[in-house]
Amino acid sequence: MKEPRTRLLIDKLTELKIPATFFVCGAWCPNNKELLKLMARRNFEIASHSLTHAWFTRISDAEIENELRQTEALVRDTCGRELAAYFRPPFGAMDERVRQVVARCGYLIVMWSKDARDWEINVSSSQIISNVISGLHHGDIILMHTMGDKTVSVLPQLVNEIRSRGLELTTVSGLLFPE
Repeated sequence: MKEPRTRLLIDKLTELKIPATFFVCGAWCPNNKELLKLMARRNFEIASHSLTHAWFTRISDAEIENELRQTEALVRDTCGRELAAYFRPPFGAMDERVRQVVARCGYLIVMWSKDARDWEINVSSSQIISNVISGLHHGDIILMHTMGDKTVSVLPQLVNEIRSRGLELTTVSGLLFPE
């Protein structure tokens, strides 16, 4: 998550009226305070992706708790807002022990069902769209990244494809707790 890509992504999501959940790493927050504040001002949902992007299956229970608690504090101190109680484990790495520790810390683990693979260096725009659209159905969670160099440019077409199928875009909370 770097400038200017993250700012461009926030702007494009806002322009297209796409609610989204940003899973942020706590270590990213101190050097990107304005971006985090912008996410909060624009009412994007902000959730945890750990402090350091560690493999949670390889660290102790205390280290897992520290990763989560420090990220909470950094987000709260930066934008005055609490994290949504969702955690996406780095690399998708989890096991029963990780699930239990994360749950004790008050988080629900959120995984994805569609990976755009937009972070891959040689992925084409059409492949990103295909990765998301192929077999897409109600309730899917789409994983995309701010570091992908094609992410912002594919969003308009991707959103049109999704909406043309009668599907609604929402945050994790919007999916789990629809109004």
